[in-house]
Amino acid sequence: MSIIRCPNCKRKISSKSLKCAYCGYQMTEDPYQKIMKFLSKWVFYTTLICVILSIFLLSNYIPALAFMIMILIFMGLAYKSIINRK
Repeated sequence: MSIIRCPNCKRKISSKSLKCAYCGYQMTEDPYQKIMKFLSKWVFYTTLICVILSIFLLSNYIPALAFMIMILIFMGLAYKSIINRK
């Protein structure tokens, strides 16, 4: 949850609010933002599954394992930055 400004009165409100507590403005989520959240989660979890499977398949080769862990960390950071983008 984060703090955003109401588009109508510009006061600070919760990003989870359905309407502004001060002026009553109805808050709607941007359809583009909704699609991006869905796609980024789907891409992240699909990549996570592929990385975990690769780790199990290549567990005898240590450099590949280290590389896969680095990719997993990178994907986590990328996912976080996509979701938190305003």
